Amino acid sequence: MLAEIQSVIQQLPFEEGVATVFVTFRVFGPKLPDFLQVYATRSGDVSKAEVMEEVEFELPRFEYTVKLELLAPSIYIIGVCPRTGRNDDPDEEIEGEHWTNFCRFNRYVTRAKGEEMAAGRPRPEITATETHPATFTRNNHIVIHFRAPRAYEWFFVRYRRPGQAEVQVEINVNGTMGVFTLEPTRPGEQYSFKVAGCDENSITGVKNCSSFTEPITVVAARNTDSLRAFLAGTDASGGLRRLMIAPPPLPPERSVRTFMHLR
Repeated sequence: MLAEIQSVIQQLPFEEGVATVFVTFRVFGPKLPDFLQVYATRSGDVSKAEVMEEVEFELPRFEYTVKLELLAPSIYIIGVCPRTGRNDDPDEEIEGEHWTNFCRFNRYVTRAKGEEMAAGRPRPEITATETHPATFTRNNHIVIHFRAPRAYEWFFVRYRRPGQAEVQVEINVNGTMGVFTLEPTRPGEQYSFKVAGCDENSITGVKNCSSFTEPITVVAARNTDSLRAFLAGTDASGGLRRLMIAPPPLPPERSVRTFMHLR
């Protein structure tokens, strides 16, 4: 059982005296926790770390993000600990070992107002978006293009559909530009996207990141009602019926409108 910190991102704009920090971590291992505790301390002594947040572990979700309000500027030790038992009476041992043996702590420096460039991580920008209707070979999908003022080892893309939880995706590009495709998307529905650039600490493995871009909203394309456009680039010489009863992954549809993702 292990919970590893994936990224620590301070929200822009930086303020004097307070830092809003988002900590993203992922749970690993065959044995799973009942809940997780997120700690932070400025003392450098992890035994004096204060519990900042508790997160209930819920399958099938293995990645979580918590928001911490910390002092700025300051040096923190931030940690995540898997726990078993009840929140008000957690187990002292996990698989015969003291629970602290399963914690992971990392150092992080919060920045104050005016230190945005001192952090050395200017945020990227989303430069273009594309929306594509479903075709015979592809589902309805959205493509976003982004770039950064300098090279990053990783990018994080977060997207959200109204009424749904935000989802974060890692993109390993090691450069200044990247592309992200969300597929499938629902025709005519709004999706929001934002991007952050990250460098991985070679010692701790933690990704220290820029702030996220301001979210942009993209409306997924309506699916085409043109059979010619839907079948563009497809060999339909054997007739439409042959395509409609194609083997998996395409289902044996009988309705042309259903076949074209129109209902």
